[in-house]
Amino acid sequence: MYVIPSRFARTRPSGDEIIIPLLEHHSDLVPWQRLKELFGITVKVVGINDKGTVEPDDIRKHITVKTRLVCCAHVSNVLGTINPVKEIAGIAHEAGALFLVDGTQSTPHMPVNVHDIDCDFFAFSGHKMLAPLGIGALYGKKDLLGKMPPFLSGGGMIADVTLDCATWNELPWKFEAGTPEVCGAVALGGAIDPNSGDTLEGAIDYLGKIGMENVFRHETELAGYALTKLRATDGIIVYAPSESVSRCGIISFNVIKNGEVVSPNIVANFLNDDGIAVRAGGLCAFPLTRSLNAGGVVRVSFYIYNTTREIDKFIDSLTSIISKKII
Repeated sequence: MYVIPSRFARTRPSGDEIIIPLLEHHSDLVPWQRLKELFGITVKVVGINDKGTVEPDDIRKHITVKTRLVCCAHVSNVLGTINPVKEIAGIAHEAGALFLVDGTQSTPHMPVNVHDIDCDFFAFSGHKMLAPLGIGALYGKKDLLGKMPPFLSGGGMIADVTLDCATWNELPWKFEAGTPEVCGAVALGGAIDPNSGDTLEGAIDYLGKIGMENVFRHETELAGYALTKLRATDGIIVYAPSESVSRCGIISFNVIKNGEVVSPNIVANFLNDDGIAVRAGGLCAFPLTRSLNAGGVVRVSFYIYNTTREIDKFIDSLTSIISKKII
């Protein structure tokens, strides 16, 4: 991959603007910071409301004629809240801007329809939905992808090459430079032998058979059960809005001991000793966790294989940690 050196950056601001919410994952923040450094674009950050979601009117207030792109996570990877991306798409398009959705935390957990959302781009990762690490997908509207030049150069993405120039292949191969990650793609999306008709089931096929509505219902029930248990546990601060807010199976919290927040990593290590896997730290969303007055949090999340019995074990372990292991 070729990265433009800083010495080639524009010396004058481009005037273009990108709007992102405070709750974005670093993967939807750092690239725009790089474009700001290299090309002088303006990155505008929109806060969140007391429900932990992006307020569409706040997006509207920040949009100008210079806004080229609006980005938004479908689901917060810290709070688990679901953002009104369809409404935000309409606001972006009214202003002549494009709209990108980070669907990493929504695609594995709930029904998603990019046509209904009317987003211009939609990205998600395979490892969040039972596929291997290192594979994912980027959806883009066909007319937009047709106008865009490739951002990587190499074999496979060309139609013809001479010693002087090259012409690009058809979509989607125009953007597939080099040897593709075939194993990961099959594990994510499955494959069909065109001769025999034999199929290999991928993660998307597997989840489709379960039904994404059923996946979402199961996670929502687990999240509600866990929230009730956590809020009834002494020494816990939960970073979640009211139960009435639409959310996925993600809950972030911290342990409070003697009036101070206990290191999330310490809590996570104790839970790990009891066979309970959680994530701890800034969760690749440092601006959001700082806005919660927390340098880091402990995140517990649920999927199709989790049960209320496991949540009970988690709560029992957490209660024991607070009372017996943290001084």
